[in-house]
Amino acid sequence: MGIINLDEDKEIVRYIRRSLARRGLKPDFEEDWEVHGPHRDMNYQVYIGYAGNDHWYGCVAIYPRAVYEIDRPSDWWRAYPENRIPTERTRST
Repeated sequence: MGIINLDEDKEIVRYIRRSLARRGLKPDFEEDWEVHGPHRDMNYQVYIGYAGNDHWYGCVAIYPRAVYEIDRPSDWWRAYPENRIPTERTRST
């Protein structure tokens, strides 16, 4: 686990913005963002932080193929299907 340096890790910041924008959300970069992985048994990274829009604000875990609502950053591993945040295109169909 580590804290993302938002000033230096520009590619990660772009990835977070793109992943959330597809879901109608914006990241809250006033709060720290964490990164988990890669490590043994997990060959990818998960980004954890706060995001929201005009109707919702909460903690999210950004996985390579999905974004999940979680209760708090320490719950980053609780990627339950019912907490998956769909993309805007998925929502409208």
